[in-house]
Amino acid sequence: MQRDLWTAFAERSRQRAARQERLRRLDTDMDWRSWVRHRLAAYWYGLLVLFADIGVIASVFSFLPRPAGPATYGIAIAFVVPAAYLEWELYRILWPPDDEVLEALERKAEANRARVSPRPGWGVGSTESAPPPGDGGSRKT
Repeated sequence: MQRDLWTAFAERSRQRAARQERLRRLDTDMDWRSWVRHRLAAYWYGLLVLFADIGVIASVFSFLPRPAGPATYGIAIAFVVPAAYLEWELYRILWPPDDEVLEALERKAEANRARVSPRPGWGVGSTESAPPPGDGGSRKT
């Protein structure tokens, strides 16, 4: 039993370290505009949502008669829970998980490498003519 506990602890620690490494790589691979959108805008969205939900609760309490009873709290919860669900879904649409962003960055980097790499038909001994110097390898028709 004790060994299983240590194994589980070690596995969770390894997963956390791998996640931290992915986040570190994400933060270093992104350009600053994407980083601001992915990180800071998400935090501002969270703060905006928090204050909006507090505003909804305060509005419910201000419209219903005093003293606030259990029905008032129930009505406030009935307004906030669906709103929180919609806010969460919007958050998931606007800010995809870090793993998806990393995969997109890796696909973009591979596409850039493939675009920049020399074309196979333009090597030494090729029957095609080489591109003129200075135009970056693009062929103009």
